Amino acid sequence: MLTRALAILCLAVPLLPAQPKIGIIEVFGTRKVTPEKLKRALNIVEGGAMPQSKNDAETKLIGLEDVVNADIEAVCCDQGKAILYIG
Repeated sequence: MLTRALAILCLAVPLLPAQPKIGIIEVFGTRKVTPEKLKRALNIVEGGAMPQSKNDAETKLIGLEDVVNADIEAVCCDQGKAILYIG
């Protein structure tokens, strides 16, 4: 039974849609921190991969000096690439 479930899962995984690349990064609500510093902290660039975990990315930003709160949202899609909002 377990073997059959694993076989079905292995066949289904390639059918899952690939995570879109980042097309646009929009930063809002910053006062003391530059958008470049936030992008560097998350190791993201337009055309690159999305952060693996929303929660981990927000926690990483909150750990930066002068960042009180953080919110990250991705909206799909602009020409097949995600729009990533960082605030």
